[in-house]
Amino acid sequence: MTNSLTRHLFGIFEGQDTFIYRVLRGPYSQDELAVTLGVDPSAILRWETTPATPQPEHLRHLLIHAVAWTKMLDLKLSDLLEEHTRRHRDRKPPPTD
Repeated sequence: MTNSLTRHLFGIFEGQDTFIYRVLRGPYSQDELAVTLGVDPSAILRWETTPATPQPEHLRHLLIHAVAWTKMLDLKLSDLLEEHTRRHRDRKPPPTD
């Protein structure tokens, strides 16, 4: 499926420090996901921008959310996760002075 939403989703990977939680959020806003998971939006922000991780219960619901939206868009979550892994593996570390 090649459309603007798919390009947007794969564009997520272009960020310098994209944590997997941003990928799992998909096309939803942080506020929308916070409501879905029953957490404060600041928790979503921490997961996406720091090494903080969700509690196991929230992670389970996040994965259920990701499976649902990828299925709805006729995408494979495994493809998105593989692309995320590939881009992180291939990313060059920032130069040191």
